[in-house]
Amino acid sequence: MFDHIQHVPSNSLQKSHDPELSVAGGRFRLAVMMDAQTLDQKTDAVLSLARAKFGVRKRSLPKAMKKIGRRVPSWVHREAAVIDEARELAGHPKLMVHMDSARVQKAFDAITAHLQTIDRRERRVDRTLDVLGSLSFNLIVLTALVILFLRWQGLI
Repeated sequence: MFDHIQHVPSNSLQKSHDPELSVAGGRFRLAVMMDAQTLDQKTDAVLSLARAKFGVRKRSLPKAMKKIGRRVPSWVHREAAVIDEARELAGHPKLMVHMDSARVQKAFDAITAHLQTIDRRERRVDRTLDVLGSLSFNLIVLTALVILFLRWQGLI
């Protein structure tokens, strides 16, 4: 019978009152597994945050991460792959036992924390300054080349 509890080895005795219970002198702990509905809700929350920060309109996390591309660090893409793998396992109750709920929760927390730090206005200003900086550099180089050409031709 599927009991929504994952048995995970632990090296230390935990004395907290959270969903993880210590058993057998701290050798094992019981971690409450994340069900498919909770996983979908958290994925939708990450997608809505990505939509708010990057304007991505994709319906799945891998497609959204592909659309976001290099605007986020590579570790965010790795964390999204962990979540996608967990979503694949969530569809099968027997395979769901192999899902590391703590790792998936850590991935959700990391992605959410990173996406919350992104400021759209600051990104827009930075992009504008980058374009203006490269444009001004190109104008300076062009002016220098024109002056060199005119001097070479003896016109100056």
